[in-house]
Amino acid sequence: HLPIVFTRLASERPNKVVGGALFFILFILLFYRILMDQILFFLPLHQCDENFRHIRGVRYTSVMDSFKKIKELSHHAYAFIGGDSLHDELVTFLKEAHSISAQANPDFFQKKYEVFTIDDARELKSIHETRPIHASGKKIFVVVANGITVEAQNALLKLLEEPAEYAHFFLILPSAHLILPTVKSRLSFVTTGTHDGNRSSGNASASAAASAFIKTSASARIEIIKKLLEDIAKEKKTKQDAITFLDDIQNLIYIERGVVNGKATLEAIEIARTYMNDRAPSMKMLLEYVALNI
Repeated sequence: HLPIVFTRLASERPNKVVGGALFFILFILLFYRILMDQILFFLPLHQCDENFRHIRGVRYTSVMDSFKKIKELSHHAYAFIGGDSLHDELVTFLKEAHSISAQANPDFFQKKYEVFTIDDARELKSIHETRPIHASGKKIFVVVANGITVEAQNALLKLLEEPAEYAHFFLILPSAHLILPTVKSRLSFVTTGTHDGNRSSGNASASAAASAFIKTSASARIEIIKKLLEDIAKEKKTKQDAITFLDDIQNLIYIERGVVNGKATLEAIEIARTYMNDRAPSMKMLLEYVALNI
């Protein structure tokens, strides 16, 4: 009935009809803009954050369920979300469940990286191409990394899409946000809810440090970052400690401010964490950017 109403009004009050139509169109455009802004803001945050595990179809399971899945080795590529301690648990489980030992086994590749680069991906691909020697007929690849570059992930993409029937990959990373969506879709994700012993014992102090960082002044936050960078330079801490610190800040912002009121800070944290995965990121610039957006 709207066309009929507008036709009658146009013949009787043309000026009012035109004005009303323009106002209605502007209202619809404004509503659409607000809606799209919210959608574009929410998706990247939820995609990268472990607190929103149901987003983007990432398959997460408990420790027990994940180990049952590994017991069958029904998938060729697994990603564990946790710390270095998972490496030893995984190696032990593979030995007990599949009689695949890491010791003196040319078919068992395991290595720890601060940052997994494209050269490391090429090395992995090269080793993958040789057939297994052991009687089990399987080649195991266990990669533990605190970070992984975009170039490395793109290089791994083809390998994960079409792995050899004898190959099984296990990636152990501190957070799912490190992985590109295209790579995520080819991995069976496992989150254990556990962290390194050092991290677990320091949860309370870490939350307190993040809370103090949020509540203090901008100048004081800059000094805290300066101290953190000094510790990293002296190898008392690592880049992963900085990322973990950002995670603690993010969690508190979610709790205390929510997504809407904490939008600027959450966006700044997501940008900082994304660029920290580069080969040589400017840690000072990224952390100060977060500090100034709290």
